[in-house]
Amino acid sequence: MQDDNVEPEDLAPKRPGRRALDADQVPAIMQGLDEGFGSDPAAVSGVALVLGSGAKVRIHDGRLHVEDGEGWYRRTREWGRVSDLRRLIISARSGYLSLAVFDHCRKAGIEVVIVNDDGEIMLTPSGGTTDARVHRVQAAPPPGLALEAARLLLAPKMRGQASILRDLLDDAGTAETLDTLADALQRADDVDACRQLEASSAAAYFAAWCQHPATTLRFAHADAAKVPSHWAVFDGRRSLLAKGVSARKAERPLNALLNVGYHFGAIATRTALIAVGLDPALPFVHADQRARDACVFDVLETIRPTVDGLVLGLVAERTFTRRDFIEMSDGSVRIAPMLVQEIAAAMPLFARAAAPHTEAIAHLLGRAVVGKWQPTTRLTGRNAKVAAAEVKARKVAAARASADASSARARAGRARADQAHLFASCLRCGAPLTRSRHLYCEQCQNSTPSHARETRRRRGQSIAAQRTNLERWRAEHRNDRGDPDEYRTTILPTLKGVKLAEIMAACGISKTTASQWRAGRTTPSFRFWETLRRLGTGGRE
Repeated sequence: MQDDNVEPEDLAPKRPGRRALDADQVPAIMQGLDEGFGSDPAAVSGVALVLGSGAKVRIHDGRLHVEDGEGWYRRTREWGRVSDLRRLIISARSGYLSLAVFDHCRKAGIEVVIVNDDGEIMLTPSGGTTDARVHRVQAAPPPGLALEAARLLLAPKMRGQASILRDLLDDAGTAETLDTLADALQRADDVDACRQLEASSAAAYFAAWCQHPATTLRFAHADAAKVPSHWAVFDGRRSLLAKGVSARKAERPLNALLNVGYHFGAIATRTALIAVGLDPALPFVHADQRARDACVFDVLETIRPTVDGLVLGLVAERTFTRRDFIEMSDGSVRIAPMLVQEIAAAMPLFARAAAPHTEAIAHLLGRAVVGKWQPTTRLTGRNAKVAAAEVKARKVAAARASADASSARARAGRARADQAHLFASCLRCGAPLTRSRHLYCEQCQNSTPSHARETRRRRGQSIAAQRTNLERWRAEHRNDRGDPDEYRTTILPTLKGVKLAEIMAACGISKTTASQWRAGRTTPSFRFWETLRRLGTGGRE
């Protein structure tokens, strides 16, 4: 990984074949180390980096204990079993790692990734779903599958780069060219043709970056004299310090930022490939190489626009200082620890961007296996989301059906009522009824004294008055509770000489109820006790 760590030899006297650091570079390097290892010890966005030399990663008192730094610039961090840490990336040049760390991190759900100083992945977490049939198809794809995989991997990259040109660089012409090349991928005859289209797209894309204001770094005015003249301007991805057309050993800060971003993106894509059960070393677009996980760089193509957008956003928002970058003795540029950690904080973003494309490749290979194969979406959780949406849809449909059934029952009830109203007749004279719930017509009711309209009105008024009195009494005696033993010993014996008619008139009850009260078979409500007491004593109390 291209970070800011400075080897001790870079500060030593000049060796044959190596250029010594200038005297004004040393204070900037020291200040960068001080800021990188002397502040903000917490993980950023669930990602923690271990940098420098003499690092110590171990378990102490049940907590993950990390010590790293450079020289006398050291920092110490700790995380308990429950924390926000999700990724631990170790890129220190020297130090030790306790074996207990792996078991602790596995139980805590923390990914441990070890990379060397050039960003090459040396160890990543395992635990993916392995299917030998998928590996066999990946190693020897049937006709046409490799071409389809190349289209799935390169088209998102070219479309995303076109969006970068259109939205961030205001270059609609080149963006249209990239969209045209992306459309041509669908007509390509083989993978080699796809590679040629991608190469043309990349050349046009980074040519639009050259000398553009959005790719020009702003440095603090106080550091203007300390910054090399070529640092601020982007002049292409190719590094003059590397062989061929490689971008490694960047001699310009913007390329160094892109390299670091791509390194972190490669970590995310390798983890994603392992999670879905694919072999990181078997590519579709990149050439097979010894000791290189070429398929990682295949999937990395899909998230390069995400990394580019992050770096361009950093360039637009930040005023850099000389201590943000370190010029090595060979002229290459490394990034200070604090800036490396800011880019590492975007790893969750890279993982989310790589997830759908990695699953698409896995599903493409899975459909070509022999036998039954079930697609999974452990990265995006799409299957779970679809299942949850289906369950929700079924619940909504069931609720709607229940509401419709209730409405139908209500309509049927109203229809039956209307039908009863139309066809019901008086039991006495046979005349049609005006109300279906009545048994007699209005004329027959008026001819019966107990059912006449005036009688019913008085009866209703009496019932309403009784309810009003009952509610008033309950409000006044809300907290009063009678003692049944007191009633049986003081009130019930006095009722033996009271006539039932008097009890009925005083309490407004039926003869049967009055008889049961006087015989002691039932106990009246507490609100009648005072009335019964006055009846029993003849009003003497």
